[in-house]
Amino acid sequence: MFDFLFNLSIKGIIILYAVIIMANIVFILITKNIVNKKYKKTQSVEEALYLEGRLFKYVHFTLFIISVFVSTLAIAPHIEVNENLDMFIVIGIGFLLAIIILIIDSLIMHKTNQELRKTTTTQKEQISNIAIGMIFGAIPMMIIFAVLEIEPESLNISDSYRVPFKIGLVILVYILMTLIIPFFYKYLFKAVPFRDNDKANAISDFIKQTGINNFKLFLWPTKNGKVANALVAGLVRKDIYITDYLLENFTLEETKAIVAHEIGHIKKKHLWKRTGLAIGGLFLFMLTGFFMNKYEEMFADIPIWIGIILFVLIYLFYFVFLIKYISRIQEMQADEYVLSLGIEPEVMITSLFKLAKLNNTVMKFKKHDETFQTHPGYDRRIKWIMKKGNISEESLNNILNLNS
Repeated sequence: MFDFLFNLSIKGIIILYAVIIMANIVFILITKNIVNKKYKKTQSVEEALYLEGRLFKYVHFTLFIISVFVSTLAIAPHIEVNENLDMFIVIGIGFLLAIIILIIDSLIMHKTNQELRKTTTTQKEQISNIAIGMIFGAIPMMIIFAVLEIEPESLNISDSYRVPFKIGLVILVYILMTLIIPFFYKYLFKAVPFRDNDKANAISDFIKQTGINNFKLFLWPTKNGKVANALVAGLVRKDIYITDYLLENFTLEETKAIVAHEIGHIKKKHLWKRTGLAIGGLFLFMLTGFFMNKYEEMFADIPIWIGIILFVLIYLFYFVFLIKYISRIQEMQADEYVLSLGIEPEVMITSLFKLAKLNNTVMKFKKHDETFQTHPGYDRRIKWIMKKGNISEESLNNILNLNS
């Protein structure tokens, strides 16, 4: 079915890569034009950015997967260094193509997004953030692949224990990375310790009142990009990051509500559960590879394209649909924890409303869009809080009018 890709010469592969990059450029240019027209028609930054997000989520993501799939099939037959390095080189080339496409995307869409959101982030900063983020995310993956290349035979592991040994080793390495990597987030986010002022002290005291003492509070600089956000990282020491853009626009009580939501993730053991889900995904991939190898030993070789499609389908089901579904449940649980601390529902509602407004996010997702989100729509979260706090529509309108 894909024999023509396997038989391409080096010149043919270069032309193929050029066509792939051009196809992505054409799509991004079309997207830019559509987004600009949407804004002119609606005069809504949120609607324009939402349409941009939908186009990238559905159309560009599909084009991106096809691009990496086709390029990987074409280059694979030409990589013959040795059995252990072949996979790394093929994945590395696919990864490099992904970085190129994302950087081109950033260069083309930068001015449009900057004009819509009135941000001051430079193209250089944006490209740097993309490259650093991609490399930061690739290192754990490459370590996992390196571990997978360790042959149990070289360690005198008996045949019956080889598969459990490999699975156990990968899980152990992943857990170690999960424990270590969060300590480097401060460099990725260019964050600095948040302390020595009234707001920092008040937030630290609030966190301690919830029973968490082993934590560090960081100020995450995002004013240029206008990102209002907070997150928690770390399985051992809890690192809580709050953006300066959020702190600048939120009252102390609203900030506490957002921080309480992050504490909810800690209290509900969500970080550990997410680690378990990630390990489950690794196990599923390894199990699939194991059964594919057994099938080839007993019957016939499985074409490369079938193997790639199978792994893509597993990725889509497990990491796109299942994990994001569980993530949305966890977000609602974290919201519930906020209310359990005695924080007023009205404060939580104004906090969510401000997050949507400051980040130029639509309040309500279109049908089926929430399936691809890690968070439920703000509209659904606010309605849930209204129900819990017995807040009427009239009261909600009064709350939002006071904060508009």
